[in-house]
Amino acid sequence: MHGRHLARSGEQIVEEELAKSIMAGQFDDPRLSPRERAAVRYADQMWHDHHGVNDALWSELKDVFTHEEIVELGMSVANYIGMGQFIAMLGLPNIAHQE
Repeated sequence: MHGRHLARSGEQIVEEELAKSIMAGQFDDPRLSPRERAAVRYADQMWHDHHGVNDALWSELKDVFTHEEIVELGMSVANYIGMGQFIAMLGLPNIAHQE
């Protein structure tokens, strides 16, 4: 995915190198805020093993998000994961990898 397609912190555009770092699972990048870091860890864990969200991750989330925000974030992540799976099931092209 090209960095220009990603946005964080409102209207800001994510630098391509930061996007590549996150997509490679490097979530400790100092350019990420604590909230962003927790959110990408949560999204990654939900994608790879939603049953594996452990106490340490819940604690990290609770340190930077309200309960309502955690629910909203979880619903958003679940929605995007589901949409991605549906698009893949339909055999539609992955526009994220097209330049």
